[in-house]
Amino acid sequence: MNARAIRWRERLNTPMLIAAALTLPTVAIYESKPGGTLETVAVVLNWTTWIAFLVELVIMLWVVPNRWAWVKRHPLDVIIVVFTPPVLPAGLQSLRVLRLLRLLRLFRLAQLSREVFSLEGLRYSLLLTLLTVVGGGSLFVAFEHNQHLDTWDGIYWAATTMTTLGSNIYPKRPAARSSPWRS
Repeated sequence: MNARAIRWRERLNTPMLIAAALTLPTVAIYESKPGGTLETVAVVLNWTTWIAFLVELVIMLWVVPNRWAWVKRHPLDVIIVVFTPPVLPAGLQSLRVLRLLRLLRLFRLAQLSREVFSLEGLRYSLLLTLLTVVGGGSLFVAFEHNQHLDTWDGIYWAATTMTTLGSNIYPKRPAARSSPWRS
């Protein structure tokens, strides 16, 4: 890759990690079949993440000097765009989980401990924490829809649970109440 392609890859790295991570709440919301506004949010997230992957693919194919060599080295990027468009029939929509494979880049970051303890590593940790709080809170609200909580209640629940402060919001679904880990 030339210097221009490397600059673009670095610019797109964080947004693409965020797009890949947004696949988790999207799939969770779709699978819970909440209807209404939450389902609309899931549709918008699905389209947004897929378009982000499409834009990245187009940009990278535009800036690399040898397109075929890049495609051979990055087949997952092409597979994600080709096999996970939101227009697929409902039975094939589960393929969007392939987008999560892009998060494997984070594991490479974890192996490089020198970078993890740098300012950039702190940024990634902050990003992962933020995604966990927002994603976990959104999932909680999606699965506990009978409590009529809004997204901010879910984020509050996730943040207080992660920090072990505890809150007055807790799972009320029968499966959660009978959990052996709940005291």
